[in-house]
Order: sequence, then structure tokens, then C-alpha cells
Amino acid sequence: MFSGLSALVVEDVADGGDVVVVSARTRDGAVPCPVCGTPTAKVHGYHRRTVRDVPVDGRPVIVRLRVRRLA
Repeated sequence: MFSGLSALVVEDVADGGDVVVVSARTRDGAVPCPVCGTPTAKVHGYHRRTVRDVPVDGRPVIVRLRVRRLA
């Protein structure tokens, strides 16, 4: 159903009546540093993003995403 979210861990999918809300986070593990490209698992913090995705069953989908801040 949410194949575009394969890089994420989906923690919850809630039916909000006229909207579907997906709560997700980035996967743990080493990723390339955005500055130097060296793989790192060191996290400097987290922040949240809210994005919209394609409708499901005619209802808008909101993705509440927790992402890691690496640099």
C-alpha cells in the first residue's frame, strides 16, 4: 500500500475520518554523512516533518515523519 515509504519504519496508520495519518520514522543504522559522504550512525538530533502523499480511497494522506539530523 505504501511502497514509496520503504526507507521508513511505519509506526502507525490512523483513520482520521476524512484523512489517513501515517506516523513513521527513518530507519536506524549507518547512513552517508550529508557533508563528507562517510557512513555514520552518529545522530545529532531529531526533527519532525509533515508531508502529504497521494490519496488512498479518495482521502488525503498525511505522513508525520521523524527524521535524524546528522550534521
